[in-house]
Amino acid sequence: MIRLPVVAVVGRPNVGKSTLINRICQSSELVVQEKPGSTRDRKYMVADWRGRLFQLVDTGGLDLRSGEKLHQDVVRQATLAMEEADLILFLVDGKEGLLPSDLEVASALRKVTKLVFLVVNKIDNPEDHCSHMEFYSLGFGDPIAISALHGIGVGDLLDGVVKYLPVKEGELKVDLSIAIVGRPNVGKSSLLNRILGQERVIVSNLPGTTRDAIDTVVKMDDLMVQFVDTAGIRTKKSGYDDVDYYSVIRTYRSLERGQIALVIIDGSTEISRKDVTIGWEALKRGCSIIFVLNKWDKLAEGERLAMNEAATEKLADLAFAPVVRVSAKTAMGLNKLLKTIFQIFQERSKKISTKKLNEFLREIAQKAQTAGFSALKLKYMSQIKTDPPTFILFLKNVSKASEPFRRFVINNLRARFGFSAAPIRLILREAE
Repeated sequence: MIRLPVVAVVGRPNVGKSTLINRICQSSELVVQEKPGSTRDRKYMVADWRGRLFQLVDTGGLDLRSGEKLHQDVVRQATLAMEEADLILFLVDGKEGLLPSDLEVASALRKVTKLVFLVVNKIDNPEDHCSHMEFYSLGFGDPIAISALHGIGVGDLLDGVVKYLPVKEGELKVDLSIAIVGRPNVGKSSLLNRILGQERVIVSNLPGTTRDAIDTVVKMDDLMVQFVDTAGIRTKKSGYDDVDYYSVIRTYRSLERGQIALVIIDGSTEISRKDVTIGWEALKRGCSIIFVLNKWDKLAEGERLAMNEAATEKLADLAFAPVVRVSAKTAMGLNKLLKTIFQIFQERSKKISTKKLNEFLREIAQKAQTAGFSALKLKYMSQIKTDPPTFILFLKNVSKASEPFRRFVINNLRARFGFSAAPIRLILREAE
């Protein structure tokens, strides 16, 4: 059995350990395990960042001065977690500052010969560089400032974590995960087989999370790419609208595991409402979308023109998502599809500096006034995560921010920074 790398999160009580772990794991397909014993035992959660799987160990708050048995048990469990860990996140509270109990935890950590990241939580203003300076005295190098509540800095923290995690024997490092979804008989498996037929360096066939899914990992352009296939959303013969519940669940789980969703459509038939729904479900789960019109070789010139018009009309609400025409049978369009996949992969990893984002904010402030959003005062913006790109915008009167305003900001982000196909997540917060 593969042993995943272990990351322990330790610190005194109430510094935000659980909030950080929930932030890291909220978009992952979690495997939660409590080791045998009381509720004070440490909890293990499987997290996924940029294709690297690792275990997060949730320990209780360390109060080394307490003689109560409850606290002694917590200390014992935290000590075991630190000894087991490959890397330790030492969490402190940037709002409360350096306390004697932080010094005691630091003293205990110096006895453990493990890599320690000093993480200063509750730094809600990304431009506040002074409030965490006192933590340098703990002796664990440069503090990493984050806000677990708002997600600020968490992506950068995880980039550092996976960089230093050891690769265990038998562990497979996946760079990109692609979910292949769509209705039955649209050519999903045929397209996957065609791709794998060209990219013959197949690394592994991994059992998927469902009974009928096989995840295939293949090396493409020096990237380990995982393809997650599904059986498709079926409609029962007993009724046109009676959708097979389990096929829906399988498809949605695949989307949760994917970074890019290839929504396969039979180009020789009509684009259905179900095809569009799958696209929206992929977007909600943070996937980039590529609509793939398969069986293009079957269409005559006039039929292709009609299908292009239908795609423009029926996929209008997801117009930012590219549409690629292919034939799994003849390999027509396959190179363009692969090129589009790698282009989107680069977009998802794009990081925009806070300086550039605040310049952008000043540029669109006047546009916002003329577009009818004069009640909103835009203050500052930061990118808190990549893959998918996630931004936090602080503004006055956030309660008056409408969905059209959110789309206004996202569309301008796309145009300004070239996020043509990656989904953009925007978090709005009230500025102090």
